[in-house]
Amino acid sequence: MPHRAAIYTIRIRVRRKKQAELLGDFDGKGANLLVTLNDYLSNMTEETEDESKNASCISVEAKGNELRAVAQVGQTGLRADIVNKAGSVEFEQTITHTQRVKCHLLFVAKPDETQGYLATHINNGRNAKGLIEKGIRKEFREQFPDLILEISPFVESAAIQAAVQQGRIDKVKLIKLEKPSDRAVAAMDKWVPAGLYGKMELDISARGKTSRLYNTAIGRYLSGDHSVFDEIVEFQTMRFDEAKVQVEMGDGTQRTFNIERPEAGHPFTTDIQIQTVGGEPTPESVFHHLRRALASVVRRA
Repeated sequence: MPHRAAIYTIRIRVRRKKQAELLGDFDGKGANLLVTLNDYLSNMTEETEDESKNASCISVEAKGNELRAVAQVGQTGLRADIVNKAGSVEFEQTITHTQRVKCHLLFVAKPDETQGYLATHINNGRNAKGLIEKGIRKEFREQFPDLILEISPFVESAAIQAAVQQGRIDKVKLIKLEKPSDRAVAAMDKWVPAGLYGKMELDISARGKTSRLYNTAIGRYLSGDHSVFDEIVEFQTMRFDEAKVQVEMGDGTQRTFNIERPEAGHPFTTDIQIQTVGGEPTPESVFHHLRRALASVVRRA
């Protein structure tokens, strides 16, 4: 899925203390989290030490208890041939070129509460969260040396683990993405023309309305044992790249989440269907679906 949402919690606390501060007056002098973040993001540009990746905020808008930011995420150092549908090369990308995509971030914080939220837009695997968080933490540490800003993955551990432990897994989908230059499954060639990416999906479910799946590795992954990721995405001798798990929650609703690679920095993400114009996501659609993704998990917390 090209577009996904990942949810994080935001808390502020005094160093060496566990108690969180109010987000509307976290320093005792009237400092507001969203106002502070707005100041940081308005002129923020960050890059990795090797300069291969960078992120720059190109717009920031505060409205009520929300702060909406759009960032351009760039990556250099990749040599690739850009081909059309027929497989003909239209552009040769060199290691000096920079690929830039737009990623969106939605911060939500009520001044009279101690916990806020961040919903990030993952655009075809690109996410601005890592570099933007790096810049935010640096600015915050310099301005408020006695306080700690905590941004942590939001985990529906209790609800989802209960569903898994109680055997309420309805479906598992394994996904494999095949690059044209490194096609591991030769059989894909008779379906996908040369030069194009291929995608293989394997649906696993049990027959019958009351039939459910059983997988202890998923439960272990949700408990924090990310070493079982390879076990989850392996089917016989084939290793897939992603896994989607559909479970029935305690309230009877269905919840589908993506089990992410351990290095992704969050336990799972949610697919979002957004509108695009010329392939470019529209901010209104992205923020609408980030808000929906956030609401769907926060109301269960």
